[in-house]
Formats: sequence, C-alpha cells, structure tokens
Amino acid sequence: MQRTAMILAAFAVFVFAGCSSEPAKTSDSPAPTAPGAVGTAPAPANAAEKTAKDKELTGAAAQVDLEKDALPLIASRCSACHTGADAKGGLDLGAIKSKKDAEAMKDKLAKAADLVESRRMPPRKAPQLSKEEQDTLVAALRGL
Repeated sequence: MQRTAMILAAFAVFVFAGCSSEPAKTSDSPAPTAPGAVGTAPAPANAAEKTAKDKELTGAAAQVDLEKDALPLIASRCSACHTGADAKGGLDLGAIKSKKDAEAMKDKLAKAADLVESRRMPPRKAPQLSKEEQDTLVAALRGL
C-alpha cells in the first residue's frame, strides 16, 4: 500500500513537472498547443506579447470596415468552402451580410481570425491571401 502511494506520488511529480528534467514553469500564459493541432492557434510566448498584439490589432481594426473591406474578401476567398449546410468546419460565412450578422458569430469568427493569422486558413491547396488581405481580414474579425 505504501509502495503504491510512493509510485503515485512520483507519477504526479513527473506529470506536473512537464515530463522533463527542467523545472516546471509557472506563468499565467496559456499552455502551448501541439504542433499541427487542428482548430487551435499557437499560444503567445507571454501575456505581455498577447496584450501588445491585441492592442495593435484593436488599432488596426478601428481602420478596417467589416462590410466594406472584409465582406468582399470573405465572399471571394472564403465562401466557396464556408457557405451553407455543408460549410467546412461548421462555419457558414455566407450568412454574414452585415456587421450585426458577424457580431452574432463573434466566437466562431475569433477562431477563424486565429486560423487566418497563423496561415492555417486558407488551406495550402487553396490560393493564399496576400499579407495585406490577411491583415485586413484579421483586423476586421478581431474588431467585432
């Protein structure tokens, strides 16, 4: 019985130490995601970097008009795969006709912004967005 308790304690130390010989890091930043994980974006290196990035995007979003700048991009570059009942990833971008429609899908569009920003969308086999198009789309989606 005592041996079992020792084994469980050793296992807990191993798991909580991050399965390595390095000391466990204690930070407030989210845990990094596994490379190639679907539906996740890379975690920022630290909270300060994330805050700076959010402020930068907020400023950019103030200059981007969703209806004028982003909806034409979505219609021409995203809607082929993300429209209707068979929309890839369950994201029907064809339903967005106004900022109000987009705001109703704010959580899904935040995930889409992460995927566009990390260049995981559009998929590699599809025509890629230019850096300007990517920045416009991400800023518009984050500005909701």
